[in-house]
Amino acid sequence: MRRKKTDSTIWHVYNRGARRLELFHEEADFRRFLSILEEAVSAAGCLVWAFCLMGNHYHLILSATSQQLTECMKRLNHRYSLYHNAKYGLKGHAFEGPYQAHPQRSPFMAAYRVAYVLLNPVVAGLVEQAEDYRWSSGLPYLGAGDGVLRVDPNPLFQLLGDDPATGKQRFQEIFEYQLQHPLADESGGSTA
Repeated sequence: MRRKKTDSTIWHVYNRGARRLELFHEEADFRRFLSILEEAVSAAGCLVWAFCLMGNHYHLILSATSQQLTECMKRLNHRYSLYHNAKYGLKGHAFEGPYQAHPQRSPFMAAYRVAYVLLNPVVAGLVEQAEDYRWSSGLPYLGAGDGVLRVDPNPLFQLLGDDPATGKQRFQEIFEYQLQHPLADESGGSTA
């Protein structure tokens, strides 16, 4: 997929398993994906702002240029596909198609999208509170710890307010609003 070249932008990136099949069957799969993600963002020069790994799909919020995004995602999806297919004796595509990436045009749209990503497991009925879902960045955003992958919410908080405390409060308000008025699932299917 050709993408217009951009300077550093906040992207909502997602993909799902081929034929909506499971991408993550057990804890080792989630951990391997996160390990590959860490390597891919480091090699490409991206920053992970938020993430959520569901059974058959994933969501990422990344800060990157279009070139960095392409490099990161090519590495991530390719390496995870190799791992997944080898482990489960499969051939062919592990993913439904090319990853989808949508630039977030403002700090507030980025905040709404982060809230949407963090609320995926709640909407799917896997947990009652976003911070209880282990395979997302809910803990750092909602003030409950570091989580399984270190994510710093302060860059988003700083974009939302004159100081981090004000930005954090604005994010909390957006999160609560999003909890009551969920955005449509732009990935084209269920959040489960």
